[in-house]
Amino acid sequence: MKVPSPFVTPFLRAQEYVARYFADRIEQPDTATIAIAGERYVLLRAASLSVEFVEMVMKLYQDKGTAEARSVANNLLFDLAHALGKADARSFQQKMAVSDPIDNLSAGPIHFAFSGWAFVDISEESRPSPDENYFLLYDHPFSFESHSWLAKGKRSDVPVCIMNAGYSSGWCEESFGLPLAAAEVECLASGGRHCRFIMAPPSRLEAHLAEYAARHGGATSAALHSMAAVVPEFFQRKRLEDELKKANEQLEQRVKERTAELETANRQLGILGSAIENALEGFVILETTANLALRISFVNQGFCRITGYCADEMLNQPPEHLVLVDNAMATWASLYDSVRRDVSFEAEVTARRPDGSTYALEIHLMPVRSGGRTAHWIAILRDISDRKLHLDQLQHQAMHDALTGLPNRLLLHERIEQRIHAMRRQGTPFALLLLDLDGFKEINDTFGHYTGDVLLSKVGERLRAQLGATDTIARLGGDEFAIVLTEVVDRSHVIDFVCQLLVALKQPIFIEEHKLVVGASIGIVHCPEHGTDATTLMRRADVAMYAAKAARSGSMTYDARHDVHSPARIQLINELRGSIDNEHLSLHYQPEIDLATGRVIRVEALLRWQRPDGSRLLPDEFLPLVESSETIDRISRWVLDKAVADCREWQEAGIAAGVSVNLSPHNLHDDRLGPDIATALVKHGLAPSQLTVEITESGILGDIARATRTFQHLRDLGVGVSIDDFGTGYSSLLHLKHLPFTELKIDRSFTNEMLANAHDAAIVRSIIDLCHELGRAIVAEGVETQEVLDRLVEYGCDIVQGYYVSRPLDKSTLHAWLRQAPQFSREAAMQGRASPHP
Repeated sequence: MKVPSPFVTPFLRAQEYVARYFADRIEQPDTATIAIAGERYVLLRAASLSVEFVEMVMKLYQDKGTAEARSVANNLLFDLAHALGKADARSFQQKMAVSDPIDNLSAGPIHFAFSGWAFVDISEESRPSPDENYFLLYDHPFSFESHSWLAKGKRSDVPVCIMNAGYSSGWCEESFGLPLAAAEVECLASGGRHCRFIMAPPSRLEAHLAEYAARHGGATSAALHSMAAVVPEFFQRKRLEDELKKANEQLEQRVKERTAELETANRQLGILGSAIENALEGFVILETTANLALRISFVNQGFCRITGYCADEMLNQPPEHLVLVDNAMATWASLYDSVRRDVSFEAEVTARRPDGSTYALEIHLMPVRSGGRTAHWIAILRDISDRKLHLDQLQHQAMHDALTGLPNRLLLHERIEQRIHAMRRQGTPFALLLLDLDGFKEINDTFGHYTGDVLLSKVGERLRAQLGATDTIARLGGDEFAIVLTEVVDRSHVIDFVCQLLVALKQPIFIEEHKLVVGASIGIVHCPEHGTDATTLMRRADVAMYAAKAARSGSMTYDARHDVHSPARIQLINELRGSIDNEHLSLHYQPEIDLATGRVIRVEALLRWQRPDGSRLLPDEFLPLVESSETIDRISRWVLDKAVADCREWQEAGIAAGVSVNLSPHNLHDDRLGPDIATALVKHGLAPSQLTVEITESGILGDIARATRTFQHLRDLGVGVSIDDFGTGYSSLLHLKHLPFTELKIDRSFTNEMLANAHDAAIVRSIIDLCHELGRAIVAEGVETQEVLDRLVEYGCDIVQGYYVSRPLDKSTLHAWLRQAPQFSREAAMQGRASPHP
């Protein structure tokens, strides 16, 4: 090939590359393939792509006339070759890794020659620039197309090298990144001296043809134009017509679709407007003034129904026009603080209507942004009076006996804890009385359950009438009652009060025509003399009560000598051994919050025992009875299996929370503990990291070596290990540092007292700091107020648990709670925005 001198260097580089490329040739007759540089090539007869193809197409289109049929054939050949040229150019440019337009161009003519299309001679007149001035004048001596015509003894009245023109212009178009077309201005097959081509942008090609004709003078411009194989106008016109038709169809379709979209949008806006106007919730749109105050611009009918204000009264008014009953200034200040920070706001308040009635109101305020700024605010108001009433009713039902309306065992336990805390803070002693009716069973069996239930209710009323304002009476189940006596001067005062109770009970109770009399046996314990925790006090009161029943003395104060002879203990143990199943045992779960994220990290499984008499016992009331027997191992295995199964169930429901299970010190001596835990995890498909086992500090101290081995086995399984009730065993954390535990739980006695007791606060802070130094996490239980939570956040506590977060919940209630669990993040707690769930 021949090229102008400025192009020699890049063309030589390209020639060297293409020569190596075509030298890498493998012929494979068995598969009828020729592979060049790893790519398959196909050999076609030159005549089949020139003379015979043109004749075939012209025959197909002979009814269109010779000129138009030839135009169709030329257009098909040109388009095919143009596409091939672009594709080959892309492939070679990627392989050669070149980007300059001349470098991109260089491989084209060389590949053209190597492939057998034609020899290439580029004229010195050429100006291949990447713009509208692009001009290329070149010859194709020995073009395969003209050679095919001449070899068949045929002559053409127009140039025939259509594929040469298409391929070369496609290659150059891809190389320079602008539209190009080529026309053969002289062809050997049509009587010319050369196969010569002009390549230029389509808009400039006719001008170049005319200039060429004028310079060479061998033919007029018109004659030359009729000979030149410019891409025929027939297919250009057909393409334009098809494109215009498709464009019109697409436009019509888009108009129809857009019209339908607008109609749908209008209907949806109408539906939305109607829905908002008729919604039960109150919808309010507020606009922000220059000083960030809010003004109401819209309220719906739901707002009017909830608040009692009509729309005209509220338009252009600030939201403070609503009258709040409690903490109004703090609520509005918090709302406007959220507006200044451009964040959402939520609150539950008590509001007053114009008629003076009050209601519980839930407010959600949200910014509506447009163009990167808040355009206005939308508030949604709900009257939650019924919901709060229902929750209060549920709370009352959960904490009170259904028959008598008295507090039940759960509420009694809470009241005892409160009195213990008061005793520790203020030194005020109190007494716990456990009362069991004498003769009730005979009455119940003789007169029936209805009479028995009425009798229990009347006994409850009679006992309650004897109490002071701060005392508590509870029904524990069956014919058992308990009384927390707060204003205790001395033992004689309690004895006098007990005598007063017994006298009151001996008075006849009339039910229908029956005159009934019951007695009672009362066990008495004093706090702190007989114990400083609710479990111990309840158990010892029970011992004293059975001692009184056995002695038929009416009442008895606890004496340690009575403890081993308690019939209740033996009866309870035997009953418990037969109750280790899903019918009598159940688990409640108390959430634990990771303060780093504000989300529930896991829940603690807490055991409940539903006795046949309908009473429900907490673990501290029955587990100590079997602490040193194999029964505790059976119970622990049941709890582990149930907790792991429940955890897997809520995780499959999309709730990412683990579970922790309490172990007994006796479990440390069970060689099957590790394998049983591993079996439960595999059985239910729960990851070991989702399970944490807890054991009390005092349970570890008895055998540190065994505890270390057991803990290490559990850690090897991937299970977390927590030391519970830390601080009550009087051990040093440094003594436990070599134990492979993952976290430590601060006992609730320190947590509850740290705000009132500087000594307890110092202990809590020191435990947190030292635990972090040892690389362990810290958990604080017994968090019951925002103030305690704030202090723990200040001290750097990791995880919190307590009634302020949530009470223990059964599994179904837990699922619902977890799906709408409040946030308790460290930042929210520091700003006092933690929102506890009831």
